[in-house]
Amino acid sequence: MSSEENGLSQIQSNIIANNWREMPIGDTCYLIKNSYIPNKNEKRKYIGLEHIGQETLKLIDIGNSQEIKSVKLNFKSGHILFGKLRPYFRKVYMPNFDGVCSTDFFVIQGKKGFDNKYLFYFFANWEIINEATNSSEGTRMPRASWEYLSNLKRKFPPLPEQKAIAKILSDLDEKIELNTEMNKTLEEIGQNLFKRWFIDFEFPDENGNPYSSSGGEMVYSEELGKEIPKGWEVKRLDDLADFLKGKRSPAEFYVDKDHPDAKPYVRIADFGNSYVTVYTKADWCLECLETDTLLATDGSIGLSDFGWKGVLTHHILCIRPKRELIDPYLLFTIIKLNEKYLASCNTASVSPTLRQDYVKSILLPYPPKNTMKKYSGLSEAIRLLIYTNKNENKSLSELRDSLLPKLMSGEIRVPMEAD
Repeated sequence: MSSEENGLSQIQSNIIANNWREMPIGDTCYLIKNSYIPNKNEKRKYIGLEHIGQETLKLIDIGNSQEIKSVKLNFKSGHILFGKLRPYFRKVYMPNFDGVCSTDFFVIQGKKGFDNKYLFYFFANWEIINEATNSSEGTRMPRASWEYLSNLKRKFPPLPEQKAIAKILSDLDEKIELNTEMNKTLEEIGQNLFKRWFIDFEFPDENGNPYSSSGGEMVYSEELGKEIPKGWEVKRLDDLADFLKGKRSPAEFYVDKDHPDAKPYVRIADFGNSYVTVYTKADWCLECLETDTLLATDGSIGLSDFGWKGVLTHHILCIRPKRELIDPYLLFTIIKLNEKYLASCNTASVSPTLRQDYVKSILLPYPPKNTMKKYSGLSEAIRLLIYTNKNENKSLSELRDSLLPKLMSGEIRVPMEAD
């Protein structure tokens, strides 16, 4: 039994105890309104709404304060950042560093007797997200009302129980973060492996020695403009993979994930996450396989991901490896290492667009079959480890989100010595 299951097995169902107190949310916390004036001579970490994954409670990117041009808000490590613009996106985050954030966040600090980590999960609970959405003011750019939220009354447990609840949920999030960091390391290992074999040509020769530095014979390639190992060819990416375009699902076909015809609808916003936030019943959308490489061709062009099962939006290009010719993770690594180049290949004046030709024409020095087979064995091991971690994160996220409302409502109680 895992440590997470061990901890959860100690949770008991019960009614809310008498020592849970009902009070306005505003009695538990307050807003931090410490403004930050842009300063080109100062570099600080910056968080905008775009840096937090939709519904994931996870930071997916970070900016710096030298790039901002308008007044922002200061935050401290442990503060709660609650996205008030379109709150239904559930962009809630607790940073472990000081920095600057967009004014489209509420920066929240708990009052004495209230644990900030508990309050973070309290605000991440869908019940509060829905209340914030209902309170939103404005039609084009709806923003949650703090006056409305702060006057809502809810029941809160004593501080020791707040901390116990927060620990259960944060233990799950820490495991998710650990898997995410492990996947970043595995991805770097995969890129270094690719560079060693396909750029530096230091793959093992017949004696197990690095080919290039051991004097392996090289020949000049006109196509690449450099020398490659003797016996290698040069292939275009469209020689090694099929290119398939996703299709749009109108919003009226979106369904709950429990719907019998529901299919995970993979969008660019899901890249880097372990699960989708939208499901569709549209039966004409392109279905992707976990071995496909996905590439954004509209908007955030050049971004890539892999390991998904579901159907694809029309903004995503599916690159499907011809398995007899190329390893799936090798294909993903090639695209990943070309992200900056592909991001520069914009062919539209308004919304960035990437033509397939730029992707199909990428050239790869291509080894003999036995060399490719050896590389594929190493590359496939990396892919399977990443996919295993990604699947575990999906399960852990679903477990956290199913426990969260029950712990916050008192439907599930954490055993306490005082109980």
